[in-house]
Amino acid sequence: RRFLVTGGTSGIGKATVEMLAKEGCTIIVHGRDAGRIRHIMDKFKRLYKDATFDGYEADLSLGREVREMAEMIRERHPVIHGILHNAASMDGSLSGKKTITWEQEEHTIAVNTLAPFLLTAELLPNLKASGAGRVLFAGTGAV
Repeated sequence: RRFLVTGGTSGIGKATVEMLAKEGCTIIVHGRDAGRIRHIMDKFKRLYKDATFDGYEADLSLGREVREMAEMIRERHPVIHGILHNAASMDGSLSGKKTITWEQEEHTIAVNTLAPFLLTAELLPNLKASGAGRVLFAGTGAV
């Protein structure tokens, strides 16, 4: 089975990546930092030999990057059994000040609302191809 986990390099996302790796799944790991993505995938590859990984770096506050990532995933993974939307943000810097993205969207809304909607819409054919694809949203008060 094949799953996409956004925000897969820390917290709930990282724990989910490990849980899926224990089950021998293929995990599509999203993160904002290529080094952290590689570290997580390498670590869990060593621990869970039956799991396979594919990593993608993207800034979910930018629709352009969400679309580019979705296009690459769509081509490489024609069947996806589930998406866990775990990546989240609170104003982009935890400063409590409103932050606007390069695309002129409010940062928190772009990451927490627009990106999951866009990513799901872009990957809907891949989810449908599984016969029973699921979309889950995780949240935490720590954001």
